[in-house]
Amino acid sequence: MIAGGPYTTLATVTSPSYIDNDVTNGTCYYYVVSALNSTGESKNSNEASAIPQVAKPEAPTSLIANSGNAEVILSWNKVNTATSYNVKRAGTSNGDYTTIATTSTAIYTDNNVTNGITYYYVVSAVNAGGEGANSNEVSVTPQVAKPEAPTSLIANSGNSEVTLSWNKVDTATSYNVKRATTPGGDYTTIATTSEAIYTDNKVTNGMTYYYVVSAVNAGGEGANSNEVSVTPKNPAVTLEVTSVDKSKLGDEITAGIVIHNADKICAEDLKISFDTTKLQFVSAEGADGIKIYKEADMETGIKRYITASLGKANAANGDKILLKLKFKAIVKGEAKIDITNGRIADNSTLEMDVEEKNCGEKIILIEGVKDVNRSGEYTLLDLGIDAWYYGDVASATDTLQYNADQDGNGTIDDVDLSQIVMEIINNTNYPVNN
Repeated sequence: MIAGGPYTTLATVTSPSYIDNDVTNGTCYYYVVSALNSTGESKNSNEASAIPQVAKPEAPTSLIANSGNAEVILSWNKVNTATSYNVKRAGTSNGDYTTIATTSTAIYTDNNVTNGITYYYVVSAVNAGGEGANSNEVSVTPQVAKPEAPTSLIANSGNSEVTLSWNKVDTATSYNVKRATTPGGDYTTIATTSEAIYTDNKVTNGMTYYYVVSAVNAGGEGANSNEVSVTPKNPAVTLEVTSVDKSKLGDEITAGIVIHNADKICAEDLKISFDTTKLQFVSAEGADGIKIYKEADMETGIKRYITASLGKANAANGDKILLKLKFKAIVKGEAKIDITNGRIADNSTLEMDVEEKNCGEKIILIEGVKDVNRSGEYTLLDLGIDAWYYGDVASATDTLQYNADQDGNGTIDDVDLSQIVMEIINNTNYPVNN
């Protein structure tokens, strides 16, 4: 097609307009128009030219932005006539936009951003006809995502304290510990900690508390964890017998009478029994700062002690030894020392019996010494050897060859000979003299 013709008549119409659909986009066409009536055709009009093109696409609609950790995700409604989209960003609202990407889909992730900075975005559609108008503007500030709620919160009570623990949240930098006095109630943040454990020691025994924990990072505070409830209380007072597990015949055994979980306990009334067939009572003494004011034999193998602390500095708090009892092991076997009853009092209003289940006992295994001549069993010969040394001090015997001092008291005496006779009788391998 060239300017000035020759022209080809395309159509005859009766209205002053015409649409030429038989054209190719991008080609320049030249047009003139003439008028007709019954007398003939007029001269041509002035010449006009035109190049048909695809229409520019409309502006995308419903642009939205979602922030993430150092990223912004944009999405918008698809424009049917678009072949691509220009994504534009500015640092101020309606500012100088810079095209940061061209994409063929109606979604784009911008990961070239900095957390904490606000960005402004528009998107335009593009086709062969050119670039359409910008979409609506959106603003967004990328942030670290808030952490998830901690899981598996548990609470353990103690004496005027509650220990909380929970599963660590990988994206958390700290945790807010919250407490209320009603379930699901108005929580108060009582602490912020970087560890997944916390001990609350500002609680009152006997009161129920409710706890939740939330995780925090640069993105903010996450949701609360599961709720737990707990009632701190004083642990039960217990009495324990402490001593060795094993002893030898003739050994002196010390048994400690110990109170646990005490709080200003200043006086005790204790009844203690022991196995008189295996143990011989030697002595009793109060521990440091404790005085025995009454020691009485209730019956064979049962003693009563009334003790008191000497001043507030010696009151029993927590764990404290009250008495030290000494016994001598006189016969082989299992010997028991048992606290059968215990009553305690503090410095103010408390006077109580310690529950039977909280009064302890101790089993001590008393083992026999080696036979006198070290043959491996007790026979009449062992008795004869000790009878020879009767009345001598142990050091005067042939200690390299004999265990003459059976009870370990330093002298060969009736106790030694009696013990040997008992061992002979109990020796099933020794033939009986009928």
